[in-house]
Amino acid sequence: MSGDEKSHLEVILKDINGKFDLVLEGHVTLEHMIHEHRAEIRQDKRELQALIQTSHDSLDAKINKVEGHEDRIRFLERKTA
Repeated sequence: MSGDEKSHLEVILKDINGKFDLVLEGHVTLEHMIHEHRAEIRQDKRELQALIQTSHDSLDAKINKVEGHEDRIRFLERKTA
């Protein structure tokens, strides 16, 4: 292998190594972004679950109130019948 060929191969290898480093940097960046998005999704999920629980509790209280009124109406109906 001549000196020119060796020099040319070294340039090509250096270019390939540079491109490989860019790919690795991109991979690290993507991993970081994915990790951040997962954390955001977990937080959103917790907030949504809390909202659903609050809504459920509110609806449950309203249902119990209506059922209490129904019981009172039945009692009054029996009393007046």
